[in-house]
Amino acid sequence: PIYIPLCGAYSGKIEEESFDLQVKVREFLVSSEDNPHNSKVMLLLGDAGSGKSAFVRRLFQQLWEEFKIGDSIPLW
Repeated sequence: PIYIPLCGAYSGKIEEESFDLQVKVREFLVSSEDNPHNSKVMLLLGDAGSGKSAFVRRLFQQLWEEFKIGDSIPLW
């Protein structure tokens, strides 16, 4: 299957500049691991069929492929 990387934005405004969603999620995960006492939640919103589930499946697979003992365990 073909996977097209997703772009994200902090709001739904059309004039807002978008960013690479993969990069931002990875930054979020690293900052969460650096400070485990600082609980954070990321909410991924999008229209039906926009690729949210495919994105998370791919991210989950990548996190397991990179998993090392002592890392946070990826759950989906």
